[in-house]
Amino acid sequence: MNNRYLILGMGNSILSDDSVGLRAAKMLYDRLPAGTCSLHLCETGGMSLLDAITGYEALIVIDSIKTGKFPLGEVVEIDEKGPGTHRVLSSHDISLFEAINMGRRLGAHMPSKVRIFGIEVENNTEFSENLTPALEEKLEEITGRIKNRAGL
Repeated sequence: MNNRYLILGMGNSILSDDSVGLRAAKMLYDRLPAGTCSLHLCETGGMSLLDAITGYEALIVIDSIKTGKFPLGEVVEIDEKGPGTHRVLSSHDISLFEAINMGRRLGAHMPSKVRIFGIEVENNTEFSENLTPALEEKLEEITGRIKNRAGL
């Protein structure tokens, strides 16, 4: 592995705004100097993340959230008790936090620094490979905010 940081974009590429985590992660990765970090785009969660995140010192996760509490495109930092998505705080599989803890118990080298950024969305249930126009307009700004808040 050439670097210590992993940007993990999460979402569903065919559920409209739910793909914002995938798109913002790719955009962020493309803005950084080559070799700065690795990129992994994931449309699943839970135990399937263990292989992807093993061996990194730091993990930056970008995903969509739909809470109704924030304006469209708001970037919210998530912790174990905060607002989350089904992939980060899962009800059908184990959460990202549980996967990291399980990896540590199994002796795998898990990231010691984990930052999770949720992006408030409007439509994460309709089939579409496109973001809603209002969110698409904000994507560059959203990515810039994540880059600044993550210190990249």
